[in-house]
Amino acid sequence: MSQMAPNFQGIDSVELYVGNAKQAAAYYSSVLGFRPIGRDVSAETVSYVIGQGDIRLKLTSALRPGSPMHAFLARHGEGVKDVCLAVDDPQAALDYAVRHGARIAREDPEKPQIVFHGDITCTFLKPTPKVDISPAPALLGIDHVAMAVCAADLEEFADFCTGVFGFHISHRDFTSTEWSGMRSAVVESPDGSVKFPLVAPANGKRKSQVQEFLDFNGGPGVQHIAFSSLDLPATIRQMRRCGLEMLDIPSPYYDNLLERVPNLTESIDDMRELGILADNEGGGYLLQTFTKPLQPQPTLFGELVQRKGATGFGAGNIKSLFEAVEREQVLRAAASL
Repeated sequence: MSQMAPNFQGIDSVELYVGNAKQAAAYYSSVLGFRPIGRDVSAETVSYVIGQGDIRLKLTSALRPGSPMHAFLARHGEGVKDVCLAVDDPQAALDYAVRHGARIAREDPEKPQIVFHGDITCTFLKPTPKVDISPAPALLGIDHVAMAVCAADLEEFADFCTGVFGFHISHRDFTSTEWSGMRSAVVESPDGSVKFPLVAPANGKRKSQVQEFLDFNGGPGVQHIAFSSLDLPATIRQMRRCGLEMLDIPSPYYDNLLERVPNLTESIDDMRELGILADNEGGGYLLQTFTKPLQPQPTLFGELVQRKGATGFGAGNIKSLFEAVEREQVLRAAASL
């Protein structure tokens, strides 16, 4: 058997377990601009496959009471169950992963699956032809998938990813505000086509957004999916018109933005209006913004990102994101009184 690390070619698709796949597909289509690709039905489940650009999402629901899927939903609520990675040889990727400590979740010559972390799995499959979906997409691809993990598990899980996938750690960061903090490590494939930011809570005066995720999610899971865009301001305007709720960014963030990102070509007024963050990284800059949670619980959310020569993840913006989420936490607490 080959000892070489697998040649991954990106994130092929992501599967979410949801209460009503038909309604979830309608939401993602009407608000985020996805288009239907197919529908899969088995004795136990129904899945709606939707796409946009190179993005493929599989939304799956149970058809019968007592399905194992109900246990996932009861523990975690709606969220990501499986991340599919495109690879030249799925069986060789499985063999490599198992030799480096992974546990098999499903043995299938074409779509083998390992336990990723917690109740999340990772499937290996050959690259699939992309479906031409019209009109032109607002979102182009999956930039990264971020995992929230317990503080004690961050280093062990980072080592797991570098071992079973043959990835490397490309970034580390610690972020804190007056109230909370977060530690992170990014693991990615040699060519950068697969990126997994791993985030863990740090001690603070209040519960951090990562700890809030872990509490509501009943343990570790996918915290957010980042989608790439070629024109982020136009994408946000379009999705806001369709009802997408975005995090509010404090207006003072933009007062000295040009000093921090002098090569910014976008209008500061547009950035302020649309809640877009910018950060200098890797010889260019990064534009990014964040949705509010995509389901009732404060768990899975979306990130919209446009890279203009940047290779990082907006480390300079994380504090602003934390402060924005902390304001949402205060509002949720007030609403529950």
